[in-house]
Amino acid sequence: MKRTISIFLAALLFFGLLPVGAHAEGAEPTALVFGEAQTLDFIEFTMTKADLYGKLFYGTWYTQAPQGKQYIAISGPARNTSDRYMELGKIIGEVVIDDTYTFSMSRFFAESGSYKNTMEPLSEGTLYLYAEIPDELAESLTSASFRFGFNENLEEKPEKLEEAKYTYKADVSKGEDSPVSIDLHKFSPVKYKLKDELKAKSVKLTFTKKVAKKEVKLNYAKNNYYYYEAKSDCKMVGLQGTLTNTGKTPLEINLAGYLLIGDLRYEMNLGYAGNYRISPKEKTNVLLYVNVPESVLKKADSAKVYFGFNDELANGYGFEPEDCQYSYVYTLKFD
Repeated sequence: MKRTISIFLAALLFFGLLPVGAHAEGAEPTALVFGEAQTLDFIEFTMTKADLYGKLFYGTWYTQAPQGKQYIAISGPARNTSDRYMELGKIIGEVVIDDTYTFSMSRFFAESGSYKNTMEPLSEGTLYLYAEIPDELAESLTSASFRFGFNENLEEKPEKLEEAKYTYKADVSKGEDSPVSIDLHKFSPVKYKLKDELKAKSVKLTFTKKVAKKEVKLNYAKNNYYYYEAKSDCKMVGLQGTLTNTGKTPLEINLAGYLLIGDLRYEMNLGYAGNYRISPKEKTNVLLYVNVPESVLKKADSAKVYFGFNDELANGYGFEPEDCQYSYVYTLKFD
């Protein structure tokens, strides 16, 4: 019986009576070839990348995986070729890791610097299909299978994947010999030592001392200081140094950072002496700090300071060291 169905399906495809990707009983999902367009009457899409992220970015907008998890995703350009809105929530799917672990699939459409769950008529952007997986599995996985499906015009979400009119499968794996290899986006900051001079386009940065105190003063001019004080029952912990604009245009001071004490994470603040905008060739004193409860500090002997910046101190929404062109880590030991 299955052989008869297979011959019948092949005949339909040969004579153009069954759309590419369309599902029928006994048929296998269409195997996606990365870089090859899938064209239906209402949508066109091409999967071009496979990635493993802590965040998924589009322009200056992002979505971040929950703590202890990462995103595994495939993505590529897509276009709504119909005259109606289509809801991506009508796509059903799953991601199977190493032929063993199955996770539900999420999806979104990135367009004009933002993420959407809908595709407007004739809109063009990037389609992301992804799943959240534990860090442990993200480190050890060797392969992943993305399986998804939908009905005409993304209407009437299928109850089961095998019931969808159009079904697809995309297999990816690690390794140079893989036809489609997963691109691992791992955060690997450079170890930093005090007084090391860091340079980028229009930027020179040097942290000269560590900070773990109640008050810090930054010199602004002769006998002129900016004072930063810790909150009650806290100390200011971080790094103090100098920042120079080596370019020809004014720059806004933007440094990203966070501090880890054991499993505790603290987002760091940026202090500076004077204006937040520095003129060409100007040098200013800066402070990267966070208020840490003294009760926490009493139990700790060290902390990790992660910081980063971009050329010309550019930044975007969700600016963190992982997102920067230049990222560093410093081990701050408490006296």
